[in-house]
Amino acid sequence: MGAPSLRYGTRELSSALYVVTRLQLGSRHSALVQQLVSRLLPPAAEGVERWLPQSLAAGGNAVDVSTTAWSLARLLLDSRRREAVGPGDGPGGGPCVRPSTSGVPSSCTACWACLEHALRSLLVAADRTSRSMGPQELSNTTWALAKVAVLAERASRTFEDEEEGFEDEEEPQSPPPQQAHVVSPADRREAAEKLPSPTLLPMLRACLSGPLGARAVELASSGALGRQHAPNVAWACARLGHRDAALLDALACCLMGQLRNVTSQGLSISLWAYARLGYRHDALVAAVARAATWKARKFRGKGLSNLAWALMTFR
Repeated sequence: MGAPSLRYGTRELSSALYVVTRLQLGSRHSALVQQLVSRLLPPAAEGVERWLPQSLAAGGNAVDVSTTAWSLARLLLDSRRREAVGPGDGPGGGPCVRPSTSGVPSSCTACWACLEHALRSLLVAADRTSRSMGPQELSNTTWALAKVAVLAERASRTFEDEEEGFEDEEEPQSPPPQQAHVVSPADRREAAEKLPSPTLLPMLRACLSGPLGARAVELASSGALGRQHAPNVAWACARLGHRDAALLDALACCLMGQLRNVTSQGLSISLWAYARLGYRHDALVAAVARAATWKARKFRGKGLSNLAWALMTFR
């Protein structure tokens, strides 16, 4: 695949990024992904007047923004999963999940610093197009921003754990490791530079405090969010730590109006989100508990445990 032509607009560029992501070709065509991301989301420091016409901050609509946001989050998520799985090292020769040593994405961006520039531009574009976002665009965008926030937090935590080590070795669960490789201060500084900056998480967590959050309240209050959209927005609020009463109350009313159509996963995600935020909405708790009895046989694994934990939290 070659570099995207300058004549392509935001619709063509965002669609190309979506196709590459959907087909899981990001690692094979990392140069193309870099080109697409840099065209759609150039560094915000360049100023609006200097942005390329193909950039989302200068043009494009809500569909282009949500498509790009979803693709960026999926590329980062797929990259982390590839780094965490090593073939043939697990029990019986199966895959062995191992944490990434740096948390640095390898397919969509060279480092978290580069990704932060793209995210700043994406937030500008999201705020610009928020008024025209429909339920699907809002759901995709908020899910993507929350997912990136989760991955950034995990990457920082992984690095901190490696720096601090594990002190409790009284009851080892595995054979003692071999002599660890000594990491030089220069290598440690280089790795730290590729991790999320201290400003990235606060920037992402504030994304629902402006026009995007106002649009979410508007769509939830009108009942426009569907059976998948409302749980996704609630999950994003929980992951971003956005405890806004107006939005959470509107989401609760929206959910209660369509509980028969919400899936078992949607029920567990929604109530888990309210429990994680510590936001008690008695009517929603009672309604979800009642709806869960209708769909008891459809709950599985994590969904069931999340629902049980949320109900225990609100008892």
